[in-house]
Amino acid sequence: MTVAAGLAFLAVLVAGVPHGAADARFGSGAWSARWGRRGPALFVLAYLGILAGVVAAWIVAPAAALLALFMLGILHFGEEERGWARILRGALPVMLPAVLWPGPLFSLVDPLIGAVPAEARVGVRIDALAVLFAASWAAWHRPGWRGEIAMNLLLPPPFGFAAYFVLLHSLPLLRRQAQRRGVTLLRHVLDYAVFSVGAIALLIGFVLWQGAYWSHLLLGLLMLSVPHMTMPHLTARMMARPRLRADTSGRPCVWVGKEKTTHVR
Repeated sequence: MTVAAGLAFLAVLVAGVPHGAADARFGSGAWSARWGRRGPALFVLAYLGILAGVVAAWIVAPAAALLALFMLGILHFGEEERGWARILRGALPVMLPAVLWPGPLFSLVDPLIGAVPAEARVGVRIDALAVLFAASWAAWHRPGWRGEIAMNLLLPPPFGFAAYFVLLHSLPLLRRQAQRRGVTLLRHVLDYAVFSVGAIALLIGFVLWQGAYWSHLLLGLLMLSVPHMTMPHLTARMMARPRLRADTSGRPCVWVGKEKTTHVR
């Protein structure tokens, strides 16, 4: 790994991963409201259980799992949009590198699933050109897309993805999270540093286990995106569902979070 690649690798870990760690802290707080002291442990177990399922799918069927992870990554990167725009914007960091940089791109993919067939490479480049033309048209009405198109198109992998992930995906989200809490960006990151350190440790362990550092860092990020996307929905459904248990008098009650709503007769 070159010095530049190493610095980009470090930037993704240090400045890119924390945006998901804050979601974990919010989620564990909701689980504490629902389950009391067991909440954070149950949240972490559910998170790791989903991640373990993703890793198991990867071990059993790497090519199919990678394709599914790319599709989920597209949904994640485009989540600020709705309808067709979500798919198109989410495809920018996944597809655009294939337009000008097919060699560096497939050099990242090949260690994961073996050499990609020549006909598949041609198909990916055709799809990438279609994404480029469609996104360029959409960018006339969506100025925020223009930087994402330029960054993912002009910078070679993995540097284009690193710049996009840190500057255009993670840091803006961290700033919005900090503003909602009414704290500085640094204070926000430090508050949830323990979760960031845990996620970074998982990624480093996975990369050291598998080798091909950049390839498996990208794969690890895609794997983490599955519980990152799934846990908020699971938490919202859990918090919306009343739970039946007894109050201090021993009478069965309906509870939502820590609030007792009514006795059950």
